[in-house]
Amino acid sequence: MSLSNLSAQSLVTLEDIKKHLIIDNNFTEDDTLIMSYGLSATQHVESYLGYELKLDALQKATGLTLEKFPETIKHAVLLLVGHFYNNREATNTLTIKNVPLAFEALLSPYKIQSVG
Repeated sequence: MSLSNLSAQSLVTLEDIKKHLIIDNNFTEDDTLIMSYGLSATQHVESYLGYELKLDALQKATGLTLEKFPETIKHAVLLLVGHFYNNREATNTLTIKNVPLAFEALLSPYKIQSVG
């Protein structure tokens, strides 16, 4: 998935992300950065779940359609984008927090479990 087709194929759009980040739609200076974070977050969610978040892969892996897709997965993508946008470095000197707890709680019911 490339940056140019992220908004067309992703479960979250630039508008969704900016609303989550509380960024006015008229502020466009960070749009490329935000879309990059959206792509990274989507790829991370796909890696965690074990399947792509594209309609054909989604239906094959889960039987879900885009209309019935769980909001929790969309929210996990938005949480990650917010984390990436607000914490642009690996660590900071103020607080060190483990953000993925909510991420994992939202996604674990939809994760493909490996047997072995």
